[in-house]
Amino acid sequence: MLRHFLAQINEKWLEQSDDEWSYMTEVSVCKELGEILKKEGFDFEFNPNDYNGDIGGNKYFNIPVVIADIDEMFSVLYE
Repeated sequence: MLRHFLAQINEKWLEQSDDEWSYMTEVSVCKELGEILKKEGFDFEFNPNDYNGDIGGNKYFNIPVVIADIDEMFSVLYE
């Protein structure tokens, strides 16, 4: 589940490159997914550098992943 989740978050992160005016600041996961990710040892941060490797020397910030009472599996907050 963790690999699939990280791939989905990375896909959303890559999509934002089309929009120069917003960037991903936080990811929320539902309680059920949060429990699964805890069991899989997830540290509740997503770092594009760690996932994609060092992309042209770019250093991106860790994006916090929080457990929330939401109806969807996960949602992304952009600012």
